[in-house]
Amino acid sequence: MFHKKVEIVAGWDSLDADNYADCTDRTSVGLNWYLNKHKAKLQTTFRSRENVGGVSGVDLDELFVQFQFVF
Repeated sequence: MFHKKVEIVAGWDSLDADNYADCTDRTSVGLNWYLNKHKAKLQTTFRSRENVGGVSGVDLDELFVQFQFVF
């Protein structure tokens, strides 16, 4: 039953803009936990970014936690 309520999410993206010295990459992994189908959901995502703003060596890790409730 637990596996029907939990969804694993992952993603990767890269941006190489003309005015960036280096391309920036972002890797995301997370879980969506459906408490009451799509009416109540808890989302947790961890993001790791490399070369933020195109600046080589500037890295950033972020953790997002969101709660969604439909009424």
